[in-house]
Amino acid sequence: VGLDDGHYGSKIAIHEEGKDIKYFSIPSRIAYGEVNIANGLHGQDNNLGNIYEYEGIKYTVIDENDKSMHPDIIDFRNIEYPKSIENVILMMHVLKKAGIDDSYQVKLVTGLPFRDFFSSKGGKNEKLINEKIKNFERYENVKCEDPSATFPQILSHHVMSEGAGAYLNLVMDFAGDDLENKISQELIDNPVSFADIGGKTTDIVTFTQGGQQMMINMSNTVEVGVLDLHDAIKNDIRESLHLKNIVPAKIEQAILTKKYSAKGHEYDVSEIIDRNKATFAYKLKNDIRKILKTAENIGIIVFVGGGSILIQEELKQLYDNCLFIENAEFANAFGFLKGSLHIFE
Repeated sequence: VGLDDGHYGSKIAIHEEGKDIKYFSIPSRIAYGEVNIANGLHGQDNNLGNIYEYEGIKYTVIDENDKSMHPDIIDFRNIEYPKSIENVILMMHVLKKAGIDDSYQVKLVTGLPFRDFFSSKGGKNEKLINEKIKNFERYENVKCEDPSATFPQILSHHVMSEGAGAYLNLVMDFAGDDLENKISQELIDNPVSFADIGGKTTDIVTFTQGGQQMMINMSNTVEVGVLDLHDAIKNDIRESLHLKNIVPAKIEQAILTKKYSAKGHEYDVSEIIDRNKATFAYKLKNDIRKILKTAENIGIIVFVGGGSILIQEELKQLYDNCLFIENAEFANAFGFLKGSLHIFE
């Protein structure tokens, strides 16, 4: 299993012998307490599988199709997410959604942002890496309210740098063979940078010609992510439509449709969406420039992550040498899976 456990979404890629690769994502949304969802007119609870308990505190994973108001949704930007119980619960939930129960044994690879994966001295941040691995071991003490829910045995858990996962995905196939594509050809002549736009952060990771080494001096993490774009759009819509409350899931939909429903009406919010996406992309370019400097020696910048999909057109206006890939939001999850298959014991 490759699991990209991000602040905005949890993406999973699964290889089971004799079967096709399976992959999907869930929003990284948890509310404190037991949030019950009524099922039709009978009022029967249908989300016991979303409710978890740890040390007497209950948490509810909010499904992607739930458009209700949940004031207690946790903002992961305010906690040490890789070492949190919320991170554990979301990883458990996505494994459960994938049907990976106690009949399975799992080789797991997850990730950390570049800045967190490496220490200030350039080597691996072994302390945080080990803390994240140790943190997930708490899953054995987490109870799911669904009595039928079971969880797999974790045979091994390794951690990769998120940008490195995206790189590995684009140069290696699932069989472990080298891929011949535009990335591989470009790496022959020039360094290539990967910009992974996540929920809280954006990772910029640069590799030398041939992809043999990571260029630490041209790689880093910036505190800019899709959740910042959401906040800006949310505030503008609230002010424009004179609303007191905004549903997070409806902001996600508004970015895609440029419509927002409230007070029994559907409002055109295209100007708000377009303006904030353009501003976000421009700010991101300035942050990337601080890391890549003039970037004159960079062959191409490969944009990955869910955020790259949302502002693809805006980034194309700002960069001549950018590249976007299919299934960009799963670039790290696929790379982590390939690491699980071919790199880690």
